[in-house]
Amino acid sequence: MLGIYLSGTGNTKHCIEKLIHLLDETAQAIPIEREDAVNELSKHDFIVLAYPVQFFKCSYYGKRFYQAAFSPLEREKGALCCDNGIVQR
Repeated sequence: MLGIYLSGTGNTKHCIEKLIHLLDETAQAIPIEREDAVNELSKHDFIVLAYPVQFFKCSYYGKRFYQAAFSPLEREKGALCCDNGIVQR
């Protein structure tokens, strides 16, 4: 399992790390900005893409990453996760 996230403030990073470790203790989370993020997709059987809500919709960069890298894979197993920036730690 792999979590890929876009997080400007750290809230989405916190959420995705909590979520994927509840599902799989060995899972890792990497930022969308990482140079090899697209290459990492093919190495995992379950992908969770996390992004913050901006102006009541997916952020531009989250949508662009999904369209360019995630959707062409035609995965049967995956999840999208979004947060509104309100996190209690």
